[in-house]
Amino acid sequence: MFSLRHTLLSLVAAGALSVGVVGCANQHNAAIPPTATSVASGTDRVTYAAPSNGKFYVLDARDNKLVWSGDARKGEVLAVDGSMDKVLLDSRIVREEGLHRGNLYRIYFEPRETVTDKVTVERRELNR
Repeated sequence: MFSLRHTLLSLVAAGALSVGVVGCANQHNAAIPPTATSVASGTDRVTYAAPSNGKFYVLDARDNKLVWSGDARKGEVLAVDGSMDKVLLDSRIVREEGLHRGNLYRIYFEPRETVTDKVTVERRELNR
């Protein structure tokens, strides 16, 4: 009887621990792909330079809310400034408003082989 109870308690404890470990494995928002890596975080001004072409994701960790995402080229610097209420990419404002002073912001980066620009091509046929 003691052995069975001890075994059951051990299994319950192991199950609880494994749920806790799995829960900690993915601490970011579902909108951020698992291939993106947390590269910087902070509460005031957070910056990070893209080591390669890729995509940035900015998470408000307090609210678990995706604040901004966008493509980046190698060397471009992303700056998240909660006190100024702005997200900048190479000094260009890409998001204004919606940030909160004192919240923890995390920058995630997902490397990509290429970053594509959106190009619209219009085909016209001429009658001669």
